[in-house]
Amino acid sequence: MVLISISLIYIAAYTGLILYYHDAWQKTPDFRPESRLDYHDLPFLSVIIAARNEADCITACLQSIRHNRYPAEKYEIIVVDDHSTDGTAEIVRTCNISNLKLIAQKPGQYGKKAAIDRAVEMAVAELLIFTDADCMPGPGWLEVMAAAFRDEEVKMLTGPVIIRSQTSLTGRFQQLDLAATMGITAVALQKRHFPLANGANMAYRKSFYKQAGGMLSHAFTASGDDVFMAEKAFNPEKNTLRYVKSPDAIVQTKAEQDLPALMRQRARWAGKARYYKNQKMNLLHAVIFGYVSLIPLNIIAGLWMDHRLIPVGLSMFFIKMAVDYRYLSTVCRWFHIRDALKDYLLSTVLYMLHILYSGISAVFFSSASSHNKHWK
Repeated sequence: MVLISISLIYIAAYTGLILYYHDAWQKTPDFRPESRLDYHDLPFLSVIIAARNEADCITACLQSIRHNRYPAEKYEIIVVDDHSTDGTAEIVRTCNISNLKLIAQKPGQYGKKAAIDRAVEMAVAELLIFTDADCMPGPGWLEVMAAAFRDEEVKMLTGPVIIRSQTSLTGRFQQLDLAATMGITAVALQKRHFPLANGANMAYRKSFYKQAGGMLSHAFTASGDDVFMAEKAFNPEKNTLRYVKSPDAIVQTKAEQDLPALMRQRARWAGKARYYKNQKMNLLHAVIFGYVSLIPLNIIAGLWMDHRLIPVGLSMFFIKMAVDYRYLSTVCRWFHIRDALKDYLLSTVLYMLHILYSGISAVFFSSASSHNKHWK
């Protein structure tokens, strides 16, 4: 009976939580600049990309930035090559982009955070815009991010990230997982609940970066270049950290191509979770992990001890499917990725395995030092 009572509490908590995020996402307004700035009033921007062994992706990324509507003379692109061995630097050198700078990472310095720190050192602008080498921003990206900085209170921005169209189960699962995270991020920042960000689409003021101690102030993990900076920018009383919910701000990224690569990525992400300081975010993770854990726990306990627990576990599974579908279908509609729901049943099973794996990784494994050469 104790397990049934705990399960009922988690059903109420999880259902209420997901329905809250569903409604709050719908009520979060799209960002629309009040007016367009004149050419002379456009701020100069530094677009920063840390790259290691991205020969297959870097050209598409740079060309997508090049085709932004923002005037080329009003921004620079800085690519820091973190000791690539696949010819990434050579490809960047051959790109015919007038405002592109290639910087080689210093000998003995490794990792994404060190690369970002080096780029910020070299950046001319006060406003720093970040994406990853395997990403493709849309043509209005720089314009809308610059517009969001008109609010002088803003120290840091993060924006929507989606995974390009997928046909595989693991690809569609990643689409759904990222879309769900984007919805939570938008609501968490709009309501000022807790800090979240995605390094594939973020920006901050250089003065804030220096004041916060830069990336190397949290060099104890390989991952977390986004969330740990967001923690420093977040203020529950002020609009210092903002999510730019705008179709123009969307950045497309690629999915991990196979299950082992996906597991490595999630273990890396999970390794930083133990360092999160915001208790509301930790509570969210605890509710999700607890709910997912109770599904197999009830079924296994039902097979061995009390058969009444089996329908409890199955009910929790189908309740999860129902409330998640309502939330995901709404978020996917905004992102125009409804096809991601085609393998929804199998994606739900994969999601549960992912949550269990990530939760265990967060407890028992730490994220490798940012000085690790294999930071991706």
